[in-house]
Amino acid sequence: MATQAQIAANRRNAQLSTGPRTEAGKSNARRNRLQSGLYAESLLIPGEDPAELDALAAEYEAEYRPATATERDLVAMLVRSQWYMRRVSCIETDMWTIMLDDSDAMSEARRTNRRPKLHTAFEHFEMSLSRIQVRLNSLDRSFHRALTLLRGLPSAILHTPRPCRPRRA
Repeated sequence: MATQAQIAANRRNAQLSTGPRTEAGKSNARRNRLQSGLYAESLLIPGEDPAELDALAAEYEAEYRPATATERDLVAMLVRSQWYMRRVSCIETDMWTIMLDDSDAMSEARRTNRRPKLHTAFEHFEMSLSRIQVRLNSLDRSFHRALTLLRGLPSAILHTPRPCRPRRA
């Protein structure tokens, strides 16, 4: 538990923290929500094509024709998971490009006229690549979980009126 002196010091320090003052700082602060995406108003981040996302959503809508709120939510989960998987795959590709072009190990290999090896890049960036793979695995599970739920819904039964059965005596 904090002492009274620590609490007082925290309060004094908080008075000095008034947020960003420059335009660059304010611009950075506006993008804070993009770090986790929890409060994002859109699936898009700067540089992504809204038409591509719209086309992806339209494809899933046409394939599954959701008629209920649950079906619409599951289709939205499929779209979101697929969109994020594509984004993370692009990140992985970018990382390999950067690793092979800019890393110290690769620079050393070029300086000594040796061909850069993929395993050298992997050794230097294994943790980053592992984090990407964990994210891809999570997105893949989310996609397939939503797909399984969507395919398991008895939508044909739900949308077809059922005849009443007579009661047994």
